[in-house]
Amino acid sequence: MTTDEKIKELCEIMPQFDFFADRVLTRQQCDEIDKIHDFYCGEKHLPDELTLMKKELRKKLKKERDSLPESVLEKYANQATEKILSLQEYKTSRLVFIPISFGSEWSTRQLILQALKDSKRVVVPAVRGKKMLLQEVTPQTTFHKAAFGIPEPDGENFIDEMPDFALLPALAFSPLGFRLGYGGGYYDRFLCDYTGVSVGVCLPGFAASIIAEKWDYPAKVMIFL
Repeated sequence: MTTDEKIKELCEIMPQFDFFADRVLTRQQCDEIDKIHDFYCGEKHLPDELTLMKKELRKKLKKERDSLPESVLEKYANQATEKILSLQEYKTSRLVFIPISFGSEWSTRQLILQALKDSKRVVVPAVRGKKMLLQEVTPQTTFHKAAFGIPEPDGENFIDEMPDFALLPALAFSPLGFRLGYGGGYYDRFLCDYTGVSVGVCLPGFAASIIAEKWDYPAKVMIFL
C-alpha cells in the first residue's frame, strides 16, 4: 500500500489527515504515516498502551528540558523568535495568538513585544475551568500567576474572534507536526475548531515519534531548530 493510500484510509478515521494528501513528504514523515496507519488499521490498536507511552514520554522529555541551562534556552528563544518573525504567514497576520512561556519553555516574551511593535493584535491564553479563553494584551498589560503557575493578564479582556496565526506550545513535535503537550487537552480543543495558521517550534532533541490520537491536529507550519 502506498503512502497516499494509507493517508486516504486514515482520513476515514481522522479527517484531519487530509492535510497530508497530495503533499510532498520526507522519508521520515512517510515512516510516521506508516506507524500511525499500522496502529489504527493494523493489529496494534491498544489505546491504554498509547496513553501510557505518551505519559512516560512526557515525563522523560519534561525532565530533559528542565535540565537545559538558561543560556541554551535563551539561544533557542532567539532562534525561534527570528524564524517566526521571518514567516510570511506571520507578516500577513493581524491577530496573533502567542502563549506566555513558563518554566523551562523557550521564552516568548520577545516575540510578544515584537508583535505589538509590529502593530499586531496579540492574544494570550487564559484558563477558566476546562476552557481556554483568548485574552488580548497591550504594552500596558500587567500580569499575575494563574493556574499551573502560568502568567495571565490582569482584567477580563476576552475576545471571541479567532486569531489568524497561532503559536502552539509543546514538549515535543513529531516529524508530521503532531504535538506532545502537557496532558490538559486545552490545545486539542482549541485546534479542533481552529482554521488559521498553526505554528510549532521543535527544539533540538525534542522531535519524537508520536502516534496521533483521533482528536490531534498537526501544526500547519513547523520550525525545527
